[in-house]
This record gives sequence, C-alpha cells and structure tokens, in this order.
Amino acid sequence: HTEWRCIDRNGDMFNAMSYAFPEVQKHITKHIVQSAESGCDAVTLIAHRGIPYVQYEKPVADRFYELYGEYPYELPLDEPRLHALHCEIMTEFARGVRKALDETYGKDKIKLHLRTMYSLHDTKYIGIDVEEWAKEGLIDTVIVYPQRHYDLYDGDIWQEGKEYRIDIDKYTDYVVKMGRCSNSHLDHDVFYPFIGP
Repeated sequence: HTEWRCIDRNGDMFNAMSYAFPEVQKHITKHIVQSAESGCDAVTLIAHRGIPYVQYEKPVADRFYELYGEYPYELPLDEPRLHALHCEIMTEFARGVRKALDETYGKDKIKLHLRTMYSLHDTKYIGIDVEEWAKEGLIDTVIVYPQRHYDLYDGDIWQEGKEYRIDIDKYTDYVVKMGRCSNSHLDHDVFYPFIGP
C-alpha cells in the first residue's frame, strides 16, 4: 500500500507508513489489540524507532491548508503549526488504541506504555504530545530514551528573500548531492552521556 506511505515535502516517498491515513491507524491498532491476547497487563508503543509517523502526505497538507490557508511543504519540520497538526493526528491514533483496548479487554485492564524521545519537545517533533496523552489518560507510563530526531538544515535549501521557507528544488538538489535517499535528512543523535539542549 504505497498510497499510505509518508511523503517528503518534495514528493519523495518514505518507507514508513503514515498514521495520517485511517487505514494505517486501523491496521496498527488491530495488531496492538491482538498482541494483548497473550495475557499481558500492558502494551508498549515503541515511538523512538520506525520514524517518521506523519510528514507531508495529502491528508496532512489538506488539513494544514484548511487550518492556515497555505500548504506546509516549504515549512521546516520544527514549525509549531506543523507540530500541532502532527500531534493532533497521532493523538487521534492513541485515542483509538485506548478505546479498542478498553472495548476488548475492559476499561483500563490493559495499560498502555510509551517509549519515546528524551524530551517533550522531541516527542512533539515526531507528532507525539506526551502531555496531552497523559492528560487524557491515554497512556499510563512514559519511558524516555536518549535519542532525538530532527531535520538537518546545513545545506543551501532556503528561498531567497523569504525567511524560514524551504526552496523545494534546492532541497531536492541538496538531498541528492549529499548522497542520501529522500528521508535520510531525518537523522538520529543518541546522547551518551545524557545531555541535550
């Protein structure tokens, strides 16, 4: 189902499936519920691997346009409005998981743990609003891992005369010149010892 994959800002396809598609959310939720058949008392969502979860797919771009009157393709991933939308989509997913577990096994019988990035900022960067999930009672435990995920902006990818806007052609040239596949600009940095901004 390549039609449900994450899409980079320049239209390149990632190997990861996008949670912006209801079909992907349904598929993943089904497997989470099935995994709890083992008799476990909790399921852990591993959210520091398999990234990205949501990027610039059509449902994301269309929703962003409805909210802000522009498409997000020229915006960096650390744009707060894009963070908010990605978090909204992933929170919808977490609500569905919590509801499916409760309906199948009884209210709060199966705990939901989240293993994720090392800071609240970094979790939002990948579309997970830990504070919101906790406030809504969607998760019971958070386990942090000393890992970050971010866009690399060290090349000439910016539009002339427009601050904080990515030139899609320059961006594509940069990715190609760096010898990367389309999604390798999303990098991981593991901190030992545990330090960060």
